[in-house]
Amino acid sequence: MKIIIYSSKSRILREIKFKNIVQVFLIIFILLIGISSVALNQIFFSSSKSLLAENKQLKATISSLNKKLISIQNTLNSIYDIEKKLRLAAGINYNDEYATGGSEESPIARSLKSSNSLSELNKFSEELINKVRYQKEKLEQIENEFSKREELAKRIPAIVPMEGVFSEHGFGVRLHPILKVWKFHEGLDINGLYGAPVYATGAGVVKFVGWNGGLGITVVIDHGFGYETTYGHLSKALVREGQSVKRFQKIGECGTTGLSTGPHLHYEVSFNGQKQNPVHYFFK
Repeated sequence: MKIIIYSSKSRILREIKFKNIVQVFLIIFILLIGISSVALNQIFFSSSKSLLAENKQLKATISSLNKKLISIQNTLNSIYDIEKKLRLAAGINYNDEYATGGSEESPIARSLKSSNSLSELNKFSEELINKVRYQKEKLEQIENEFSKREELAKRIPAIVPMEGVFSEHGFGVRLHPILKVWKFHEGLDINGLYGAPVYATGAGVVKFVGWNGGLGITVVIDHGFGYETTYGHLSKALVREGQSVKRFQKIGECGTTGLSTGPHLHYEVSFNGQKQNPVHYFFK
């Protein structure tokens, strides 16, 4: 097969064989394939190089995260050891779902050392988050317990309310000095000078101020935690009902009001409504 090309400018007839045309197209096709191959190879090489770099960076990141998570786990173990001592001091007992502690390496730390995937790291990080939350809750419980104990230490009646001499007839059954009948004496009598200062034996809120029968002018303080104290036979009260008081705060003065043979303070301590021997609460 032949193809004849006529040029009007040169007025020359040219004859091109089909075979030659096929050869030309074949050469062009081969060149295109070669160029494409080179381009694709370059792209693939560049992509592979980038993937290798990313993979190397990923491994480095995983290794770094491993070390950080192991460090967090070891820190948690140390915190647990401290928390355990505080818990014993606070008298708190509970089941330790996440507790490990001790110097021995934990199972999660051993697993982390051999971990090489992000999915495993994610699993361990979630576990550590749960342990941190759990530990936070337990430490808050201990903090609350110590706060209660600190508050109790402020409120519990623990000092002698007035300078003086304890009566020979203390807490318990005695012959009433005025009524001359055997009665249970619910408090402690402290003989002192008329007008001697009387102090609150613990922090609390004044529950009652006024005349209280045989006790005369009386102050009652609610210390919370089930404790109440009563101060009787006062010559005067220096506080009002509803007032907050602190330990060592002056609340009245010694007197002889009510059924009394002389200046003295009648002092009572009750716990959950039961009268207690005040002597047992005084600091030695």
